Amino acid sequence: MTVSDTLGGSSSYQTIVSQWVLGQKLTEMFPYLAKFRCGIGNWWQVSGMLRGWILFTVAINPFMLKVDPAELRIAKNMFHF
Repeated sequence: MTVSDTLGGSSSYQTIVSQWVLGQKLTEMFPYLAKFRCGIGNWWQVSGMLRGWILFTVAINPFMLKVDPAELRIAKNMFHF
């Protein structure tokens, strides 16, 4: 699968924020955000951001965090890393 886009943090945040743009009135008020609501072209970046967060958390775990091994297995199965 290829996506013709760069990995940008602002697009991820726009996709998350756009989820409250529901209904005709808000869509008319915020047309720019409304276009970020749906589509794999928007959500793949959010997925990448979450994967990065999980990998970072796992990387610093020996120093700062305690993670239940069962939770780590769930995350590995969910994000395939």
